[in-house]
Amino acid sequence: MDGKQLFKKYYNRLRKEGIIKALICSFIVGFAVNFLSAFVTWMVGFKGFWLPIVLGVFAIVVCTPIFYRKKFRPTTKEIARRIDKLGLEERIITMTELAKEQSYIALRQREDAEEKLQTVNAKHIRFRFSAAAVAAAAVAVVLGVSMTTVTTLSAQGIIPDGSSWFQDMKPEPPVEYLTISYRAAEGGSILGEEEQTVARGGNSETVVATAEDGWRFDGWSDGASDPSRTDVNVQEEFVVTAQFVRVDEIAPAEEEGDQPDDPPVEMEPSGPPNAGGTYQDYNQVIDGETHYKEIYQEYYDLAMELLASDSELTPEQREIIEAYFDYLL
Repeated sequence: MDGKQLFKKYYNRLRKEGIIKALICSFIVGFAVNFLSAFVTWMVGFKGFWLPIVLGVFAIVVCTPIFYRKKFRPTTKEIARRIDKLGLEERIITMTELAKEQSYIALRQREDAEEKLQTVNAKHIRFRFSAAAVAAAAVAVVLGVSMTTVTTLSAQGIIPDGSSWFQDMKPEPPVEYLTISYRAAEGGSILGEEEQTVARGGNSETVVATAEDGWRFDGWSDGASDPSRTDVNVQEEFVVTAQFVRVDEIAPAEEEGDQPDDPPVEMEPSGPPNAGGTYQDYNQVIDGETHYKEIYQEYYDLAMELLASDSELTPEQREIIEAYFDYLL
């Protein structure tokens, strides 16, 4: 009997097993290609998420027939060995080895083997697969599908690409802190935190230079003229001093014996030429007649009312603002 015809039903059975094994190995390769290409696509920010899918499918299609022909296609001897394991005690493998022999013993052996072979059903041959190969294929599928999903979401702008993600994962450089100091010269004090520790590039807390009685604020040592200051974008340590000048308590006119009802003595303006206005009582008179406090008081009262109703200010901030308005008053 022709060996191919004799083993046909068993060959078909083992061929299915070989195809499945070839597919398992091809899935390992294909999804490995899919994972690697998807990872590279995600890292470089390429928007073509379809490319890893195409490469993975292509690898599976190409590798399946190669694995089958080179590794898992059943041979006559392999079929004989598998059949003998069903209890035929190597009759089939011996028959294949004596296939070309025409001796009496060889003929009798083949007849016996064929007779026993008729009792064996092809379905009795169970498929055998490597557990390690199946597990590797499952892991490759999970990794490939997961990485493809990540690449697709990145291409849609839902999640960042790999380069951005790894950039965000880098530890931030340590914060460098700087010490800044606010000092007050004779005649005044600093309202607020005099010694402050600020992160480089950060902002300081607000401080106000407040003059004592008989003194007035004359500017900061670094040239700033506003008594209230908040230093922004601090890049280096510094020390600044608030300067104050003494104010005579008795006006020049009173020193000369002028009566309270006498008209005020005009003083030469200390501002730039053609600045307009006269300087009297330390330049607190505007338009030549009206003392600025008569107008300022109304705005001062309004400011205090708004300040009292603002619940978002901290007590320290409210104290600094009040001190600034009191300084002007």
